[in-house]
Amino acid sequence: MARISLALAATIVVGLALTGAPGGAAEGSDVRVGVGPKPVSIDRLAFGPDGAFFVADNQGATIYAIDLDRSGAAPGLKPIEGLDTLVAAMMGTGAEQVFFTDLAVDPKSGQAYVAAMRRSGESALFRIDGNGAVKPVSLAGRPYTSVTLPNPPPLVPGYRGNRVNTVTDMAYDDGSLYVAGLSNEEFASNLRSIPYPFRHADRGTGIEIFHTSHGDLETRSPVYTFLPMRFQGRAELLAAYICTPLVRLPIEALKPGGNVHGTTIAEMGRHNRPLDMVRYTKDGADWLLTANSRRGLLKTPIAAIEAAPAIDGFSAIDTRDLGSQRVQAISDVEQIDLAGGGLFVALSHPYGGRADLKVATLP
Repeated sequence: MARISLALAATIVVGLALTGAPGGAAEGSDVRVGVGPKPVSIDRLAFGPDGAFFVADNQGATIYAIDLDRSGAAPGLKPIEGLDTLVAAMMGTGAEQVFFTDLAVDPKSGQAYVAAMRRSGESALFRIDGNGAVKPVSLAGRPYTSVTLPNPPPLVPGYRGNRVNTVTDMAYDDGSLYVAGLSNEEFASNLRSIPYPFRHADRGTGIEIFHTSHGDLETRSPVYTFLPMRFQGRAELLAAYICTPLVRLPIEALKPGGNVHGTTIAEMGRHNRPLDMVRYTKDGADWLLTANSRRGLLKTPIAAIEAAPAIDGFSAIDTRDLGSQRVQAISDVEQIDLAGGGLFVALSHPYGGRADLKVATLP
């Protein structure tokens, strides 16, 4: 019998009381419980408390919390050369037909999970363990809870469109799963705070920012990557946008159905896309490490982020990166995550080249 995490168990007990059977839902509820999740697409990954594994299904406008089977694999992870070739073979195609949608390291096992998608649309999930084994992850028979997002971008048959940005990033912090992406609201850029264990998902909050490289207000470009942080005891989200404003958003301002104006505090460079970010401590200082499409890996002091004044005027700023340093150790990075023991893992995939999973010391 599958072991169910405490958080999932609590949610499933509540769900069964409401529905009478796994896989059911309370009338009018957006929460489901059951066994054997079947996401239409596997787009974003994150880990939460007690080992809960969050999977965002953009095509299905649903987020799953899954109790993984961690048996039969060595703890930790190893670098992998040609990860795209290995994964593509298991998906029955060539490496040129596969791309990766996310990477996350399991804090319980230290193993890495990657989500891959064929260009024809099929998704799959893979685990890399401490022996360097790359194996597909089956979700059959795994207990789960799920929550449906009420106002996603429209789904157009045969066309991916904005639906691929229903969830652009997500992160768990202090009882909530924070979810960034697009909605069908007037302020399309959206942030949600979803209580976990799942109880409901509301409309989220529309986000407006001053977009530095555009020199204008922006409500339709989504947050592409973010982290929950605390500045002087106040809970905030530090968010990065394409072309590449860095924005502070107070969590207390996120109100269902409302709108909020974020504080732009940095510009990481035009024609650049933020891909992923992690926070870490080294040599007594706190740092933000971001992966960028054009500027590569950037290391930025958290103290400079906290002290930065707002950028909120109507004159475009080319770059104000708060003293960021370029990290040369790994190039062409698409995804990063902390790997424990002062290490981080990076998915490096140069254009036209092979995708490698690399492990390096935090800079």
